Amino acid sequence: MHQCPHCQSTERQVKSGFNRTGSQRLQCQACRRQYTPDSNPPGYDDKTREAALKLYLERMRPRYPVHLIDAVSYLILVTPRT
Repeated sequence: MHQCPHCQSTERQVKSGFNRTGSQRLQCQACRRQYTPDSNPPGYDDKTREAALKLYLERMRPRYPVHLIDAVSYLILVTPRT
């Protein structure tokens, strides 16, 4: 059972959608506040970053236009992970 971080109530915790990283949001019916009990870290995982770096370094010219690889790789590599 989840506990509200504001009022520490464990009763009447209802689902309240998802946040932008895809984690379930909950709402405490006692204090009406929303919270995310188990949040996902924003950004890309290390495996995706490594694949993007590999694509960037190989440049894959025969298959894909270079400007597409550069744009996607740059976005993946510079997205901060907190």
